[in-house]
Amino acid sequence: MLETFISLKKGYFPVAIHEELHEGEKIILETHPHRWVYAAWYAVGIVLMFSLYGLLIGIPYLAFGAFLGILVIILAGILRRADNYYVTDKRIIHEYRLISRKVSSAFYTKVQDLHFTQNPFERILGIGTVHINTAGGADIELSFRGITPAVKRIIEEHVGKHHVQH
Repeated sequence: MLETFISLKKGYFPVAIHEELHEGEKIILETHPHRWVYAAWYAVGIVLMFSLYGLLIGIPYLAFGAFLGILVIILAGILRRADNYYVTDKRIIHEYRLISRKVSSAFYTKVQDLHFTQNPFERILGIGTVHINTAGGADIELSFRGITPAVKRIIEEHVGKHHVQH
């Protein structure tokens, strides 16, 4: 159990998903939203960082913008790493952990529908959002945003295997 925790430790936060795993459950895939999901944040940060030029010409207000730009870029990275998506051999798990923690999961046997959506920008970048509907609910229970179609295929394969077995 400790080995799982250590092997999953990466990025800004140690991943504590091992607390949620059932006996014998194995993580097949761990991912986060793609960096492009936060492209607007990074763009704003870069524009603000260009105001670093203000330091060179002696305008302190522009230097403050550079400081804010660095903070915006760091915050975007932290927010991206706080969103964790897991595909295990038994279920799909979405964990959001920043100040508080929220974990949602769906067993493959309960999955009714998978939908993959992309806006025009996401189509160009090759990313999108997988929406997962489960039995007993009309709403979308889980969404994995900013992922590649390959992740959707992995989820589909596991859903298909579990629906055939049962």
